[in-house]
Amino acid sequence: MFIDLGRLRSFQGSQKYAIPDGGTLRDFSSVIIWCEQFGALISPADLAFR
Repeated sequence: MFIDLGRLRSFQGSQKYAIPDGGTLRDFSSVIIWCEQFGALISPADLAFR
């Protein structure tokens, strides 16, 4: 199960991505940056909610 947030905008700095209607991050415990073209994991990150 995943939500595609679109293309990576930059390899540096902070970035913000809108969550599509009907999607909720509370259903997920982590995010990944995945290179679809090469089938490679770029970076994982755990989600923490306040």
